[in-house]
Amino acid sequence: MPLKATGSPTSNRILSDIQPIISFFEEYHALQLDYMNTDTMIRRIYMIFEKFHISSVDQFFSYMKNDHHFSEQVIRLLYPSETELFRDPTFWALISKKINHLINKNKTTDIAFLDITSGEELYSLIIAMQEHNLLKNISVAAYSPASAIKKFIMSGLITSTRLDHHNENYKLSGGKSSISNYFEPVGKQWIFNNEMLYNIKYDQKYPVEFNTLDKYDILFFRNRLMHYNYNTAKEIILKLA
Repeated sequence: MPLKATGSPTSNRILSDIQPIISFFEEYHALQLDYMNTDTMIRRIYMIFEKFHISSVDQFFSYMKNDHHFSEQVIRLLYPSETELFRDPTFWALISKKINHLINKNKTTDIAFLDITSGEELYSLIIAMQEHNLLKNISVAAYSPASAIKKFIMSGLITSTRLDHHNENYKLSGGKSSISNYFEPVGKQWIFNNEMLYNIKYDQKYPVEFNTLDKYDILFFRNRLMHYNYNTAKEIILKLA
């Protein structure tokens, strides 16, 4: 599959064929990049080559095999994950307003995050549940496409160095205190209170790989479908229906 990328002729030549890269990630990291929208995948890989000044596919493979920290960074960058805590405050305000109708206090409510690529949305839900004293009433499964992403989410780390904007979202969504109460500063970054993640189950799985999603009472799958190719997206929609 010819890779059409803008930029220098060298970069275009390096990425002239995407298939070896797809095969590499499937063999070494169990990643199914052929599920992805081709344009999205090409842009992400091209961005990674530019960011790390990779001059050849062979050089890229060598780094991936021999530098674990590099490979984890690359895998996280493969999947779009730019987001915020309480992104779209009106959505979270509605969740807060309807929360007593969504969560059954007489039994455990099963919630799943599909194709989660960062922790912000998961942490937002946990905070909302905590503030309504409903954390003990839920069980949450977080499914991510890669073990490196799962590890990053489990760490509680968010990429922001400041919490101002996150706190603004939190307040607009109906937050009752300050977002900083749920995070601890570590250097220039922030880590979510891991004690609140005790009932989260993590797994590496793509939405298309589920036989059924009927066991879950609530599904979170926001702004992810656009990153899949047409056939995979169609299959996911049928599973969600």
